[in-house]
Amino acid sequence: MVRALIEQLAARRTSTQGTPETRMIPERHADALIELCDRARATDEFPTTAGEPPHVTVTIDFDALRTGLGTAVLDYGQLISAGAIIDPDRRPLTNPLRR
Repeated sequence: MVRALIEQLAARRTSTQGTPETRMIPERHADALIELCDRARATDEFPTTAGEPPHVTVTIDFDALRTGLGTAVLDYGQLISAGAIIDPDRRPLTNPLRR
């Protein structure tokens, strides 16, 4: 079921300016997974722990955060690229639901 939802969200779309989709399939799938998670977290039925929605803790060196180079560690030990947690405007990605 998750794969079917990702496939639907990852379908090629024409932009609002009428230009064709330029993202490759892996990027569209990753974006679709993020969108699926965002939609799931936005529902009132999503499970919580002590009233808090699920979250991930990322530990990263300041220079890696500033430059997007190097690695970060997720709370369960998985290493990820520092660039994976920096948006194109060079700001750390944050949870938009916790402002």
